[in-house]
Amino acid sequence: MNSRRSLNSNDAILEMALRQKLDPAALTNRTRSWGLDSLLKTVAKEGCIKRDDFMVPSASGAGDSMCSLDFIPTLRNQLMHGNIHLPQGTLDVMRLCADIINRMFSIAANGP
Repeated sequence: MNSRRSLNSNDAILEMALRQKLDPAALTNRTRSWGLDSLLKTVAKEGCIKRDDFMVPSASGAGDSMCSLDFIPTLRNQLMHGNIHLPQGTLDVMRLCADIINRMFSIAANGP
């Protein structure tokens, strides 16, 4: 399996896990379907994951930080819309998807 297909599969698995974690009633009150970005923000808002757990230093080096959850939809969109070159750090994003799923379901098992 090539890396591009593997990353797309990982994002699809993450999106499926996010949908499973959310209450189905919460997913209905929209005119557009729930995209990966909306799903990630909603599970964070509902406390299924904590954005603070995914903060990383900014690439600017100015001491700022960024949430790595925000990278996933951007990378997925680049790949899905024709960018055939995988950016540096793609393996890290795949690990991040696995980490998000593990944290979402371990919080549920162990309480909030």
